[in-house]
Amino acid sequence: MKLRNSENKNILIVLNYRESKSGITNQILELKHSLEKENYEVTLVSTYGSVYQRIKGILDIYKIGQNTNLIIAVGCAYYGFFPMMVAAAVAFLLGKNILYNFHDGQAKIFLEKYSKLVRFVIRDKKIIVASGFVFDVFKKYNFNVVLIPNHFNENYTFPAVNNNSDWNNKILWSRSFEKLYRPELALKVAQKVVDNINCEFHFYGNGSLLENLENEYNIPGIIFHRLIDRTDFLNEYGKYSFYFNTSEFDNFPLSIMEAGYFGLFVLSTKSEGVSSIYNNKEIYYFKGIDVNEISSEIINIFKCKEKFNEYRINLRNKISNYEWRNVKSKWIEALTEAVNHY
Repeated sequence: MKLRNSENKNILIVLNYRESKSGITNQILELKHSLEKENYEVTLVSTYGSVYQRIKGILDIYKIGQNTNLIIAVGCAYYGFFPMMVAAAVAFLLGKNILYNFHDGQAKIFLEKYSKLVRFVIRDKKIIVASGFVFDVFKKYNFNVVLIPNHFNENYTFPAVNNNSDWNNKILWSRSFEKLYRPELALKVAQKVVDNINCEFHFYGNGSLLENLENEYNIPGIIFHRLIDRTDFLNEYGKYSFYFNTSEFDNFPLSIMEAGYFGLFVLSTKSEGVSSIYNNKEIYYFKGIDVNEISSEIINIFKCKEKFNEYRINLRNKISNYEWRNVKSKWIEALTEAVNHY
């Protein structure tokens, strides 16, 4: 579905743009590309950075916003809510229509503390979320919430994929080295597993905990790659058979979508966002977060890897539902309603 060229299709997206460091940024770049294919004109303005960069971003939002038909405010919990507040203020001052897009697996605890602030900012405007878990949280507080999953464009997002179903003994972990992703849990498990079976754990990403953990777990079988360019990283998936996720909070992580697309077997702790998207025949969920229990589960899986081929197939099939062509109509409908809402 495409709107007629005569219709208003100039969109300003306000976000904390963090190149190569943010799944939110990557998803918004994906959205920008997708909307441009539908003949929208899309401009991104960032509110992230130094005080000077933030002030410049606010001034740019006001300047560009004067000539736009719709503002999309993208944010997450806590400090990540800042771009939504800025966009709301500018939209009010300019009399522009606005649509909100919230990404954060911490939605429940955030709204428990700050629902009144969020209500003051968003009011009755539509807010788009990507997971059933976050949808239910906002619905509980009677927000005007719409569920539209994260998406990808098969011929744009990912390099050509070799659907190789062979198994190897390499396990990939790729999140930020911050507390909510529990990198130390992953490393403790890795240490136990490599002591018992022939395998390798490869860790990608950066963050405040990285340096100390890298020094503490400098042992054979655990390899740190730090943060690498996203294009290069997408080519890394083909080296692994397993994807290991240990997050405490999650919404709709692109890393799991990517791992599933490239045919990896995903092993994960059961965060509410992820488990609201993928069932236990698509992802292997650990029973808990005990290091010994998770280690034992991984060791047992390695003894009979072929039994889990079905998980890889099921997850790959699920991921195909999130191609742009399958979510496009929902986005176009939301944009059209927001532009015409007075």
